[in-house]
Amino acid sequence: MSLWRLSNGSPSSRYGFGRQLHGAASPRLYRLGWLAAGCTALIATASWAAGSAHAAGMAGIRLTVPQQHALGIQTAQPVMTQVQSAWTVYGRLKSDPDSRTVVAAPVTGVIVLPAGGHWPELGELISGGSIAAHIKPAVTGTLYTTLALELTRTESDIAAARIARSTAKLNYRRQKTLYAMNRTVSLKSVQNAHAAYADAAARLLADRKTIASIRRQIAGKGGTSIPLPVSADGTVTRIFARPGQIVAAGQPILKLQNFHTLLAEMALPADRVWQPLDKAPIDIHVTGYRRWIPGNFMATAPAANPLTGGMGLLYRISNPGGLRPGMRVKGRIPKTTGAGQAKMEVIPRSAAVWWGGKRWIYIETGRGRFEPAALIPEQFIAQGYAISPGKLPAGPIVVHGGAELLTFSLHATLKKSG
Repeated sequence: MSLWRLSNGSPSSRYGFGRQLHGAASPRLYRLGWLAAGCTALIATASWAAGSAHAAGMAGIRLTVPQQHALGIQTAQPVMTQVQSAWTVYGRLKSDPDSRTVVAAPVTGVIVLPAGGHWPELGELISGGSIAAHIKPAVTGTLYTTLALELTRTESDIAAARIARSTAKLNYRRQKTLYAMNRTVSLKSVQNAHAAYADAAARLLADRKTIASIRRQIAGKGGTSIPLPVSADGTVTRIFARPGQIVAAGQPILKLQNFHTLLAEMALPADRVWQPLDKAPIDIHVTGYRRWIPGNFMATAPAANPLTGGMGLLYRISNPGGLRPGMRVKGRIPKTTGAGQAKMEVIPRSAAVWWGGKRWIYIETGRGRFEPAALIPEQFIAQGYAISPGKLPAGPIVVHGGAELLTFSLHATLKKSG
C-alpha cells in the first residue's frame, strides 16, 4: 500500500495519518506531538478495535503479526513457582556510621592551605592520606604563661614519679626474691608490689605525654604549622570552618562520609514482633533502581517507627553506585511462623508499565488482540511480581513491548475523544 493511497481513501486517512505524511498541518496531530515520528507509518497501517473501556483511559488494541514484529512485542505464559511467604516492609536509606570520618583540629590555631592546595567543597571526594590543610598554632600571651606554669608543675610531678617508680620497682624485686627463697612473704604481697610498680610507671608515662603536649603548644608560638591529614576516603558532607578561621583544639573542621555502604532502615508492621530468625539476609529494592540488592542484618532500630508504630530494622547494603541517604526502599522479610511456601504466578518486571498511579500489563486475549489489566502484586520478589493464580485473565502476557502498546492505547483513546 503506497503513501499516496493512504491519503486517498484508506481507512487510516480518517485519522489524519495520510495527510500528515504529505505534510499537511493537521491540528489533531499537533495535539499528539508526543508520538515518535518513526512510528507514524506503522500507526497509519494499524487497525483499531473499539475494545472495552478501561480505567485511566486505556483501551484494548489489535495488531497484525508484522506490526507486532516491528514493535518488538514478545509474549509468554506466566511462570508458576514456589514463593516464600514474606512481609513487605518499607523505609529509607541512611548513612553508615562506621563509614563516617570527622577531621578535627589537633591544636588551637589558624587554618592555612598548603602550597598549591585548595579547600574542598561540599560533595567533593577526598582520598585518604591526603593533607586537607595545615594548622598554624595560635598561642596568646595569657595562654603562653599558663602553659609555662603547667609545664613547671608537670616537670616536678615527673621527678616525683621517677622516685616513686624506682621505690616501687625495688620493693617488687625484694618481695619477689623473698618469695622465691621461701621466706615469710605471701604471693599476694608480691602481686601488690607488682601492681604498685605498674601504677607508678603508668603515672610517669602520663606525665611525660603531658609535657610533650605542652611543649608542642608552646613551640607553636614560633609559627610551626601542623598538617591536617584525612584518615580515610570520603565525600565532604559538611564544612565547619574555612581557611583563615581560628579553631580550638578538637574542634571539627570537615565531615566526610563514605557511601560504599549504606543502611536501610525499614519498619515492620505494627502487629509484627521481631524474632531472632529475622537476622537472615533479605532482598532490598531501592526506588528507581532496577535490581534487588542483598541486605545483611545489622541491628534493631533504637525506637519504633513514628509513622507506623512498628519496630525498625537496620540492614547494611553495598552501594552499587548512585545510591544516597534518603532514598526510599522496600524489603522482603520471610515469615518465620504460620506460613510457608505457596505456588504463585510470577510476572517479570519488564512486563509492567506505570500509568495513572498503577501498574499495568497487557494480555493477549485473542489472535493479535491485547487487553490491559491492572497488576496488583501480592509480593515483590527478585524475579518480578508474584500474585495468586487466577487473579489475571487467561492468556499470554506481553513481556516486552508493553510501553509501545500503552502508547497505541492512549492514542486510540484520544482519537475517540476527538
